[in-house]
Amino acid sequence: MKLLSLAFPVLLAALISSGCVRTQPPVDMHRESAWSAFQAEAAGSPVTLSPAKDVLSGSIRFGLPQDTRRVTYMLWPIHAQENSRGLPGLRLEVNAGAGPSVCSALWQSGRITLLLHQEKQAWTCRDSRENLGKLLGISLPLELPRIYAFLCGRSYSALGKPSPVSGTGGASFAFGRDALVSRITLRPDGSPVQLQTWDGWDVDVDYGDDRLPARLDGKLKTPDGDLRFLLLVKGRAPLNAAQPPAGLSIPAGYSIRELDD
Repeated sequence: MKLLSLAFPVLLAALISSGCVRTQPPVDMHRESAWSAFQAEAAGSPVTLSPAKDVLSGSIRFGLPQDTRRVTYMLWPIHAQENSRGLPGLRLEVNAGAGPSVCSALWQSGRITLLLHQEKQAWTCRDSRENLGKLLGISLPLELPRIYAFLCGRSYSALGKPSPVSGTGGASFAFGRDALVSRITLRPDGSPVQLQTWDGWDVDVDYGDDRLPARLDGKLKTPDGDLRFLLLVKGRAPLNAAQPPAGLSIPAGYSIRELDD
């Protein structure tokens, strides 16, 4: 027995040096497969892309706890106006619940045109997340064209095709400052379930039966409390001649204002 106890360390060292004993933790196959599935969307994966469901409708709730507003929306693309970032031009209609339209907006050729119908004002500006925040009075987790692409299943493209700089365990990935997000967590099928942005947004993502995002629930800590952004997708429809027009004209009598960056 004493001879065996002396021989065991020698045998163990030999096994390690020959590679029979692992000295590094095994590769997390779930993590690798989730990331590969996430990237596959950019190649046109039929699992995530649903071109027959381009027109989105639902509700948005946003604001501070003491001043949360709820509106309904309809959002649809202008496919011919896809920009250099691979994001489509967009048309947006916002209604006060079941009431009349309170806002119409167009994203086209790198510009935003926004009509405020109650105020009879038309605002135009360069297409940027910062400008949209000024127009809406709330900073969104992403630019609206990116949110639209994300809701249509183009999550990897919508987030700018990021490359992770590190992992935090499981299928959670961290990114550098050049990325749109600071961290994402993926399901085994590659679908993001949580996003964190560099400016503090923390967004949970839920999916519908069609495996497309149906709920974005975002929170942003501010000195006045947690800012809330809750977007629900309640309907998806094909883009056809029966849908509202792609263009947006400024009605007579509206004052036109330019918003600088």
